[in-house]
Amino acid sequence: MTVNAAIDLGTNSLRLIIAEVSHNKINVLKETSYMCRVGQSLQKTGFIKEDVMARIHEHLLEIKELLNQYQVKSVHFVATSALRDAKNASEFNDMVTSTGLKMEIISGIKEAQIIAKAVHCYVPNISNNSIFIDQGGGSVEFIHFIPGNETYCSLDLGIVRLTEQFFAQSPPTDKEVSKFKEFNLHALNQNLKPILNSKPDQLIVLGGTGSTLAMIYNKLTVYDSQIVHKTVINLSFLKGMIQDLQSLTSSEIQTKYSLAEKRSDIFFSGVLQIYYWLTFFNVDSFIVCDKGLRYGLLLD
Repeated sequence: MTVNAAIDLGTNSLRLIIAEVSHNKINVLKETSYMCRVGQSLQKTGFIKEDVMARIHEHLLEIKELLNQYQVKSVHFVATSALRDAKNASEFNDMVTSTGLKMEIISGIKEAQIIAKAVHCYVPNISNNSIFIDQGGGSVEFIHFIPGNETYCSLDLGIVRLTEQFFAQSPPTDKEVSKFKEFNLHALNQNLKPILNSKPDQLIVLGGTGSTLAMIYNKLTVYDSQIVHKTVINLSFLKGMIQDLQSLTSSEIQTKYSLAEKRSDIFFSGVLQIYYWLTFFNVDSFIVCDKGLRYGLLLD
């Protein structure tokens, strides 16, 4: 089998997967990620910061060494929401090219289509009326699956973007939470109700918040994909998490749940957003899928 790689540059993280791929079967050889927050202050300034760009350059050089080490034949490197928005995307692309890599900036709809491939491959027994949601830092991709008719929607509701926009305080004030809720529900009503013919009976959530919730739910101290993937989390657990998180600062969240700094400051908004999705779609639980865009790229 040939060895291929996929690189996913999101708003909050840079992810690499190296694997042997044959007939939609993926044998993972190496996975790694970097919490680089490429979208830091992007909404305010419109530009990717120079120090962030320099840090990502170093990460890409490390990735190049791994690609050589594993004798990778083909690399599919995509960037998503942050690079779609950045005014200095061309300069960023020049930096990537200087490392010997080629990067493609994909649309939100294409991102959703690739994610859907991963979900179909890695989540068994998908209901005939399901919603897949990829919660990113800059955007959120929604896929409504009905056999023979899959609908895609990408909205600028990413949790790095919205945390910077709505939560100036830590812990947040009731007024900030209220405005955050109003903004999210308005976006859902405006954009998703027109494509929903009936209430979905299954919700599948991808992204760092869902995977982190699965770790907490399963009382894991070390990440274990075999346990995290396909964990079912119910509404009552989410409510309990929200009550706890709303009273904590991001540094207290980091300490209590052993999270990375660039996860702890967006964790509350991410959990709150998932709770809004469950109430909006009127479902009482969701399934965690940790096989996201990078897996779809290998299958693409």
